[in-house]
Amino acid sequence: MNMGKWTVFCAAGAMACGAMAANDKYVDWQWKAVEVQDKDADSNVRNQMDFTVPVHGPWLTLPSETGMTVTWITRVNCAGGIAYREKGATNWVERWPVACGLIDYSKDVHCHHLSGLKPATEYEYQLLSNMSANDTAYHMILARSREIRSFKTLDQKRQNYKVFLTSDFHGGGRLCIDPLIDRSGAADADFFFFLGDNVEDGMYNDIRYFTTFGFLDDVTRKWGQFKPTIFMRGNHDIAGRDAGKYGEYFPQPDGKTYYAFRQGPCFFVAIDTLWPRSEKLQQEQYLKYLAEQAEWLKNLKRSKDWQASVFRVVMFHVPMFPGEGMKDPYKFFGEILADESKEGRVHAVLAGHEHEYARVNPNTKETRVAKHLNRDPKKYPSRYLKASQIPDRFPYVSVLCNLCEAMTIQVSPEKLEFRSHDVSTAEGKLFDAFAVHPDGKVEDLIETTAFPFGSARR
Repeated sequence: MNMGKWTVFCAAGAMACGAMAANDKYVDWQWKAVEVQDKDADSNVRNQMDFTVPVHGPWLTLPSETGMTVTWITRVNCAGGIAYREKGATNWVERWPVACGLIDYSKDVHCHHLSGLKPATEYEYQLLSNMSANDTAYHMILARSREIRSFKTLDQKRQNYKVFLTSDFHGGGRLCIDPLIDRSGAADADFFFFLGDNVEDGMYNDIRYFTTFGFLDDVTRKWGQFKPTIFMRGNHDIAGRDAGKYGEYFPQPDGKTYYAFRQGPCFFVAIDTLWPRSEKLQQEQYLKYLAEQAEWLKNLKRSKDWQASVFRVVMFHVPMFPGEGMKDPYKFFGEILADESKEGRVHAVLAGHEHEYARVNPNTKETRVAKHLNRDPKKYPSRYLKASQIPDRFPYVSVLCNLCEAMTIQVSPEKLEFRSHDVSTAEGKLFDAFAVHPDGKVEDLIETTAFPFGSARR
């Protein structure tokens, strides 16, 4: 292990989550031997060519009614297959990676996009491995993991459930993730959103190290092998020579980084707002990608899932305000999301990047935050934004998420309940709590203080 990288990671994580003063522990990842007590050790010891115990993962992504994506990393290149079945069934379905008509032994990052599954159904899965005849004399050994994991496909009939959302923990997963989940009561969430800036410096030199040790190992440990996570990119996640490898760890069948899905009454849309680039060619591509997503979003509004949903929640990393580096998302998406009709309405737009919590109610130019926080309007809420930068047509509640945000969304057909938890306190006080109703009306769930947005710039 490179101790220089270790030092950088810990420093970045502590700096990113420095507000979490109530912490008295963190999770440390170490390579070490594990002794297994087994009276039949001779028979049960794993073969040296069994690579079904991942070095990292597995983690689940891209949930849908009929599919799920499973990704993991093995300690060497091999054929990484997967076996899955409906829970309670006897027979397994096996899938192996194929390239040019042959089993592919060339990768240590393995991914399978499972499709054709049944809605609202629990599936079991096992990891498989095999080595090429060119690599070992024991290539006929087909290893199957002893661990049987499971997941459940999305359920459009599920009316009540919980979602967890975080943003901007900048590589501090070992310090942040446990209190974010535990103190917000999110362990029973159906799925989890990361709004970006998940790494601090990982794309500049070693995406594998900073992505896995930075947060994927902790995601796997807490929920990731059984429940899906939607990973979005922030400006830190696209910077550096390794930025182009992002799709190896968070692959989608179409190669895109934006995504939408519905469960029950709520439709979720994840937009990749990227960040302005200095290189001319990359800047042109950045604008093309925003335009591509804008066209996709227009078509999405005509989809069956959009029309069937009671609520629609749109997520960015970079906020959609016409100011600073945020003007491009507003230029491409502002008018599309300004629809106030019942069929086209968006109920909430969530973003990160700012590192300070702020909520702007529909068609207002003021911020609301919990009264007990005693915020000073001369110092809060934003480092960047002025009231003049808030659009006149803002018919949805807009939320800027905190540094190491811990937000839960309770979904029901009657309302969405948002709670931003202050996990710097063991009791998990609230930065904010509000409900959004089907007609877009916002209701405070705790006593709040309102003051002009961006009333003072620091």
